[in-house]
Amino acid sequence: MKNVGFVILLFLLVACHNGRKETGSFDEKILLTGEVYEKDIISMIPVHFKLIDSTFFLLGPDRQSLIKILSEDDASEVGSFGSFGSGPGEFITPYFSSVSIKDSSFCLYDMSLSILRKYKWFRQNGVFTFNNVEEVKFNDENTVISFLHKMDNGFSVATILTGQEKPLVLLDRDLKIVKNFGYVPQNKQITDFSFYQGCFASYGNKLVFAMNDIGYIACYEVTSKGEVTKQWEHFVTQPIFSGDSDRFDPELNRTGFYDVQMNNQYIFCAYSGKEMKLMNSGPGALVPETLLVFDHAGRAVKSFKTDKAIGRIAISPEANIVYGAYSRPDVGIVKYDLSDWLKEN
Repeated sequence: MKNVGFVILLFLLVACHNGRKETGSFDEKILLTGEVYEKDIISMIPVHFKLIDSTFFLLGPDRQSLIKILSEDDASEVGSFGSFGSGPGEFITPYFSSVSIKDSSFCLYDMSLSILRKYKWFRQNGVFTFNNVEEVKFNDENTVISFLHKMDNGFSVATILTGQEKPLVLLDRDLKIVKNFGYVPQNKQITDFSFYQGCFASYGNKLVFAMNDIGYIACYEVTSKGEVTKQWEHFVTQPIFSGDSDRFDPELNRTGFYDVQMNNQYIFCAYSGKEMKLMNSGPGALVPETLLVFDHAGRAVKSFKTDKAIGRIAISPEANIVYGAYSRPDVGIVKYDLSDWLKEN
């Protein structure tokens, strides 16, 4: 591994607590050292990136296997799982819906197949084996969902493409719709929610949703009875809509969140904030170089300017270590230890 540096970042945000929009700021001076894995371990940024039982589970880093499993110590490959395709047990457009250390399981949802599959893994003498223990299909004829996240309390949440009045749905264990909720920053009725997609993270009954195309993040409490209450929300950057049609103008706006992860204390966000018009500058132009940290109450804790453009992040379950999958100038994994800066809070 080799050392890499961080720089100081002064970052302003517009915050909202309990539904009230207020002004807050990140203004910490950060001196942080990271470590880069030296090996040529991946050829492209993974779709998802998880740290499970001291191993990295990288979903879709290449087309050779569905999940590539690497050692946390040196990123050496220690296993693999699954394959892409349309055959039995294969996947077309999968991503992680949940990971549970308690029962050594993870769930994958395939948006093309509308199927949620649960697997349990076993590790003996360094060898991984996997068993498919459950499979549930989303069958609502009037609603199209995309990203699905399964919570510890048995409920799932998903982003809507079409078929509902709001951008999110709460689903029961059979993937039946319980509730439609969420916020859209437009004054007109929306029927196509493709612009309001995003990423989820949860811890216990707390759920965080961060939008990809705008700098909006919200935290909800989802009870075991299926009651949903918004705890707080932030606009890191306010979206700009123009014209009588309330049209979103990419020339005037900035990109939002690429990834969000959550542990027992903090919420870690890979946030872009770059002007959308830069997308024409080349591949990876909008990938985040900013890491934002909130606590569970929604307070702005720290902001970091990363030396790498990190499109996906993974976190240690209890320690405040963030791993980033970066893409420029090469592709790899970098480790950021935030413990010294977060222990003060």
